[in-house]
Amino acid sequence: MTSPANPAAAFYAGSHTAQWLGAALRTIDSLAPAWGTRAALRLFFTPLPLKLSTRRSVPAPWAVARWPFEGVTLATYRRTDVEAGRPVVLLVHGWAGSGLQMRVLGDALAEAGFDPVLLDFPAHGRSGGSTGARAGSVPAAAASSARRPRLPTPAPRTGVPGVR
Repeated sequence: MTSPANPAAAFYAGSHTAQWLGAALRTIDSLAPAWGTRAALRLFFTPLPLKLSTRRSVPAPWAVARWPFEGVTLATYRRTDVEAGRPVVLLVHGWAGSGLQMRVLGDALAEAGFDPVLLDFPAHGRSGGSTGARAGSVPAAAASSARRPRLPTPAPRTGVPGVR
């Protein structure tokens, strides 16, 4: 029995734009490797779609707050109708996403008695910057976690929803 094809590979194999882009990067890399590397890094560290989430309003009861982080401004979202003292849950998005993509999960957590905080990584959503790297996501999440109010909790816990 053969294994199923990689869906991502199948998607890009059918895309003329992806094929053209791959050929262009290979050509640049063969002529000038440093330029090819620079072009690939710029391309792949620039999240798309470019700041489309900033064109949409933040839905009530969510509010956005901004604060400086490593030369850019990070955006976080919190519900305005959550009482103080609830356990805080930091939710983060994937590549080229926005914290508001986690809003439905945040709403469910608020209903369950938590205080959800949604984070836009650098160069994503309403956060500043034009390029971002996955390596910058960890310090941004740590800084966001450090900014949250300290609440009386038995011990810090890390987990994945639905996994015990």
